[in-house]
Amino acid sequence: MQLPVPALFVSTAAASLAATLSFGQEPQSTATAKSETADVRTSIAKLAGEGSVVCGVAPFPGSDRRPPTLVASLDFSGRHFCNQIVRVRMDPRPVILQQFDTWWLDEPASVVRDVDHDGEADLVIPRAFSLYEGAAACVASLPVVYRCSAETCTDVSTQSPGFYTDYLRQLEADLAVMLNKGPDDDTRRLPCIRMESDKAHRILGLDSRAGFELAEEWMKSADVFLRRKAVAIFADIDDAASRQHLATLVDDADVVVRNVARHHVTRQKR
Repeated sequence: MQLPVPALFVSTAAASLAATLSFGQEPQSTATAKSETADVRTSIAKLAGEGSVVCGVAPFPGSDRRPPTLVASLDFSGRHFCNQIVRVRMDPRPVILQQFDTWWLDEPASVVRDVDHDGEADLVIPRAFSLYEGAAACVASLPVVYRCSAETCTDVSTQSPGFYTDYLRQLEADLAVMLNKGPDDDTRRLPCIRMESDKAHRILGLDSRAGFELAEEWMKSADVFLRRKAVAIFADIDDAASRQHLATLVDDADVVVRNVARHHVTRQKR
């Protein structure tokens, strides 16, 4: 459910942006709206630091517990990979309240949702949990649900069973379609749909080791992309058996598998 933005914002900049984006306010002149939107984008880019490009900005509605703020998606690659979200408070002076990793998110308005239908907006931010490997392979990602106070957003994914039950149902439908495709069809998304479905099972508490056997199969595959995804699954499950497999993959023939497995093994020892 996409929430309407309240008519009044705490900051003039946020209010102007809301009007520019037609969130329930009287539109300003086109020139004024574009100018004020550009000012907001410039302010956010300066806060984010050198090399940042603002891909999009959207209002994040306030509530009884918090004032209205903004969310913006950022690119640091120069290739329009909008892989970071920032939550910004514009008054009394612009400040980034929190940063989130995301995956290829052009339009931040899409992350503003009322997950538990309580009339208060939440953030639902897609986050990758496998490597980007160009057009040859898919990237596994999963939406992470955040509930926000005035200053901080907290991951409440495990407290959002209804959302993930619906999400899992959609993944299962996507998987059925993918499995019915012919040999000449594009099935590059298939491994990622399986990974995302297994991760949803883990979040819902249906099976804390969902995907483990699949990763054991993939770690022995001749397909290097599957071996790299096996590393991601073991790192996410992070039990004793998964850590043992990661230690084995440190000696894989592929340099990416070796390096990523080593990264996770080293992190676990800290």
